[in-house]
Amino acid sequence: MKEEVRKLWKLCFGDSEEFMDIYFAKRYSDERNIAIAEDGRIVSALQLIPYPMQFGKSTISTSYISGVCTHPDYRNKGVGKQLMQLSLEKMFADDIALGTLIPAEGWLAGYYRKMGFEFVFDYSTIPVKSEKNIQTEAIHIYTYEHHFEEVYRYFDKKQRERSFALLHTADDLNAVLDDLQLSGGQLFIASKEGKISGLAFCVSKEENTEIIEFFADDTETEENLLLYIGKNYAPAPVLRLCPVSNNGNSPHIHLGMARIIHAEAFLKAYAETFPAYSGNFYISDKQLPANNGHYHLENGKCIVSSETILSPSNVTDIHQLTEILLKPLFPYMSLMMN
Repeated sequence: MKEEVRKLWKLCFGDSEEFMDIYFAKRYSDERNIAIAEDGRIVSALQLIPYPMQFGKSTISTSYISGVCTHPDYRNKGVGKQLMQLSLEKMFADDIALGTLIPAEGWLAGYYRKMGFEFVFDYSTIPVKSEKNIQTEAIHIYTYEHHFEEVYRYFDKKQRERSFALLHTADDLNAVLDDLQLSGGQLFIASKEGKISGLAFCVSKEENTEIIEFFADDTETEENLLLYIGKNYAPAPVLRLCPVSNNGNSPHIHLGMARIIHAEAFLKAYAETFPAYSGNFYISDKQLPANNGHYHLENGKCIVSSETILSPSNVTDIHQLTEILLKPLFPYMSLMMN
């Protein structure tokens, strides 16, 4: 199946053999693949990549929908919708709390909304202008080449400091670094007193350089790392991609969409994370009717019943529920190889 899916991927996306070598060696597996076959061949496929998500002080299970592709001869015939439905049912059966994806093109957002998805993963950009002109001698900055285990330990510690964010496993970060190198990007590492104190993942584009992920232990490390990057890529401007916050000062740029897959699993996690929250939801889910029902959240618990819905005005559609509960948390995703 792997080779068939790879051929379909090449036909639909036109990616390089080098990129596909990375993806199909380090992210793809037949177990993660959902496919539809017609006339003895695979005509539509996608992969469900597992990502734990930091959710307050605990984690929830999510699946990232990757590589959605349909053979040109079978488009506009309902095959893609059938593929997405199979994927939703597979995730529900596996008790996945949340499904995520990044639309390959803007117009696809409307299509995914009809399947229950909503934009919740945003980011902002900040022009890099360091106030320092001279590097601090105590901080050593170098380009990543080896010692992956040390880098991942630091990366994992820092990514878990975010309250609501998709988490990269060691295997996934390994694939990300291969893709970064393939695209001409670099990972810069800051070290203080012999220990890693900062990381910056950088990608050069035609108009500028983007820092697509950034961590630093303190202001001194942050300033030195940004100064080094600015000098390294001069005279090109440098933009830093950052999580958004509720201060309203930075514009939000849409990146990824999410959908609550297993309503009970998600709402139990939500109630445990926000024990002071109290609310009632009569949920309607056209694609996953097993989610339909009454959910009462109070004192850190989620109580589910099949209570009859008395009025349509009380019903919360599944994509509305995702927007109501998840969007205000400003969840973050990065390094998705999109």
